[in-house]
Amino acid sequence: MNSANRHILITDDNPTNIILLDRLIQRMGHRTTHAETGEEAIRLLERDTFDLVLLDIMLPGMTGFQVLEWIRERHSLDSLPVIMVSALTDESSIIQGLQLGANDYVTKPINVDVVQLRVETQLKLKQTIEEQAFVAQQLQKSNDMQNRLMRIASHDLKNPISNVAMSLQLIEQIHGKDELMDLAIEQLATMETIIHEFLEQELIKNDSLLVECQAIRYDDVLASVLMQYQQAANAKGITIESNLSNQMIMADRSRLEQAISNLVSNAIKYATPNTTVIINELTENDVVRLLIQNIGECIPSEEIGMLFQPFSKLTPRPTAGEHSSGLGLWIVQQMIEAQGGSVGINSQVTDGAEFWIELPRHCETMSKGNTSMLVPI
Repeated sequence: MNSANRHILITDDNPTNIILLDRLIQRMGHRTTHAETGEEAIRLLERDTFDLVLLDIMLPGMTGFQVLEWIRERHSLDSLPVIMVSALTDESSIIQGLQLGANDYVTKPINVDVVQLRVETQLKLKQTIEEQAFVAQQLQKSNDMQNRLMRIASHDLKNPISNVAMSLQLIEQIHGKDELMDLAIEQLATMETIIHEFLEQELIKNDSLLVECQAIRYDDVLASVLMQYQQAANAKGITIESNLSNQMIMADRSRLEQAISNLVSNAIKYATPNTTVIINELTENDVVRLLIQNIGECIPSEEIGMLFQPFSKLTPRPTAGEHSSGLGLWIVQQMIEAQGGSVGINSQVTDGAEFWIELPRHCETMSKGNTSMLVPI
């Protein structure tokens, strides 16, 4: 990234100008290569790497303008600066050269002091841009490594946390309920939720989700989700009432379970204790809607637009001081939209909240078996 000893291509059909520019550039401490035609300049540019081009407009065969167009199709203004060389009175050519992507220009007869200053300026700009790009690249590498280590650490922490929580629950079953033990189990559940949401966020942000859609029912997925959250519901005296049909949908079971899990968790988390969470299903045309409603504090209308934004913090808070990262609904939206569905909230509900997800209804005319696709986020 040192501005000294740069490689500069001099393109001019006048031997006197080449000698003059060659001596000047070498006196500045840089290497030079010469071309007397546009075709020769392009051959050299294809074969070697240059840091700057001094390009005469009037060349035999290909003109300097044509060479400049060729350069700009392959190199940016930053990566390969071009200084056009033009006759003093030819202002229209200077304007055309700048419009085509020249970084600067010098006029004939050549003034060595002017050429030196303009070459130094372009090389310093190039060096500054290279240094900034290098710093940005190193920061990105450092950030990527940090994220990779965090993903590994988060993933490896899941099993120990789960094992400790299971051990504490077994101890409670043997020795009876204990307030401190309950608190420890609750904190472990919070840690597990944080890790789960972090891993999901990283997957959505950095990769493409592998979606394998098949014919399934909401109630099949919901059953496994409710088993995970039954204890949390019981702790708050919350009853979960489910009214689902046997309607088939096209969905990825794993991604759908992640979405429903977040919605059920939120419903319990924000519900007033000793109330009921109601889960219904509604079929409309070619979609099947799953609705999850709780009773609790209403979401202000002015905050509705923030619901599916990552890390958004709204006025309603969990009713028992549970952890909330502000990522749950954003993850739900990403997971459902990746399956060709949609998600939303019923703004007419004034006592608590009713969230819904819609996914395509499975029809007999659809292709049999699984449909797999990579969905960019």
